[in-house]
Amino acid sequence: MIVAVLIAMGCTEPNAPAIPPIRPSISSIDSLDPIPVLAVTLAAPTTLQLIYWSDSTAKLEITVAVDSASVTIPLLRARANTRYWYQLRSISAGGLSSAPVTGKLTTAALPADLAQLSFTATGTPTDPVTMLEVNATFKGFVAVDAQGQVVWYWRTTGPPQALTRRANGNFVFNDLGTGLFEVAADGEIVHHLDASTIGTPPHHDVIATPQNTILFIAHEDGAGRGTTLTGDAIWEWVPETGALTKRWTTFGALDPAVDWGSRSKPSDWVHANALAIGPHGNIIFSMYLLGQIISIAPDWHSLEWRLGGIGSTYTVDADAAFDGQHNPQLLSATDIIFFDNGLNRADGAQYSRGLEMTLDTVTHIAHRAWQFRPSPDIFAPIIGSIHRFENGNTLVHFGVSPVVYQGATGPIVTYEVTSGGQVVWSLTTGNAKTVYRATPLTAIGGEKPPQ
Repeated sequence: MIVAVLIAMGCTEPNAPAIPPIRPSISSIDSLDPIPVLAVTLAAPTTLQLIYWSDSTAKLEITVAVDSASVTIPLLRARANTRYWYQLRSISAGGLSSAPVTGKLTTAALPADLAQLSFTATGTPTDPVTMLEVNATFKGFVAVDAQGQVVWYWRTTGPPQALTRRANGNFVFNDLGTGLFEVAADGEIVHHLDASTIGTPPHHDVIATPQNTILFIAHEDGAGRGTTLTGDAIWEWVPETGALTKRWTTFGALDPAVDWGSRSKPSDWVHANALAIGPHGNIIFSMYLLGQIISIAPDWHSLEWRLGGIGSTYTVDADAAFDGQHNPQLLSATDIIFFDNGLNRADGAQYSRGLEMTLDTVTHIAHRAWQFRPSPDIFAPIIGSIHRFENGNTLVHFGVSPVVYQGATGPIVTYEVTSGGQVVWSLTTGNAKTVYRATPLTAIGGEKPPQ
């Protein structure tokens, strides 16, 4: 629900340069929009500063330069069914501000399907917001704050499956089966890549490049092992123009006669599930059914190395052995971190973990540098994510419920842990089938504590 507010503003300093007043107005209202909005009409371009807070939340500030006569300002990170106070003022080019316009509003309740979910948080996280990719009765991207309160969401048609952010701060969401959506912080769809454009839906991952384009994974059929196989390709999308380029395919780089996992099948040869960009423009690519992570050269024509599975460039130490993995990222040229689902362990143990490995380029041995296993262990045979913060902490996410996947132990839980393994924050999600990833955010759309 959008909350629209009538606003009037004037200048408090009689000898100061005139500040464009804000005249009363009301915006159009989209009842499906979950973000409360102040609707403002301006006499001239200016800068607006909005500060807002509630009894249970600290103050947040949004400052925005506006050049149109009518604008809307969303109250980002607002909790549902909560009374907020606000102060809105305009700021002149010389830095003078008007008297504040003050008021209050009460946000709408969460929709019933989203309200069925439960989020239980303990501790203090590094970043104030965590974006969850929820597949339940409700499907979509759900941002929760440090206390586990829903503060933003965007509904999908199919299961949500990966997100990235562009240089302008917009999200790019993968709505599985429907396509990619570039979405602004106020929920507006800016660009859309329909799955029918490439004939098969983007799946599992989407990332923004330094050139501000978008890379994503999509299935591709080809010949192998005497039949038709479904492999994977990497595509590049330019949202502004709609241009699409296929950059790489498993059929050009791998041999299905040799590169075949114990769980591979014609309808799903490698099961690609992750992309990341390495320190020199290389592409990190994860193949779940091969139990392998590879580095694709920046020119897209060769493989730099392979880790795990058949044909691995590195011998993996026994305590670092993995099979099934998600969300690998290079921390440096020789350090890699990922979520180890832990399939088919040599000792038969069933547990999942966050894992960091060091690649010794001289001995070609991969050593375990760090791991996190909660106590008691959690076994998540599918799904999972990981993120390393600048302060050295790590966010490790276990994303599958035993209700929907046989053998999984649950719960669906996200931990932030120190390098020594101490849990400083945890978030448990209830009543969901899966939560594909948990992504920490410093802000949704530029909101921050007031200076």
